[in-house]
Amino acid sequence: MEKIARMELLPARLLDYGSWLASAVIRLGLAWAVIHWRSSAQDAGSLDGMRIVTAGIALFVLLVVCV
Repeated sequence: MEKIARMELLPARLLDYGSWLASAVIRLGLAWAVIHWRSSAQDAGSLDGMRIVTAGIALFVLLVVCV
């Protein structure tokens, strides 16, 4: 019985910590895009921020695939 509980705990922790990580990556990307959008007229900084946001979304998708 305890082995089953341990087996359930691993995916639960993976989803928990992975969701926090993916959310943090998305927040970082949005902050990066806003900072570069306000500080300069160039679109390169905000484009990099959106790439970081895309990586965060990909992390969410990978979490579902891995579990």
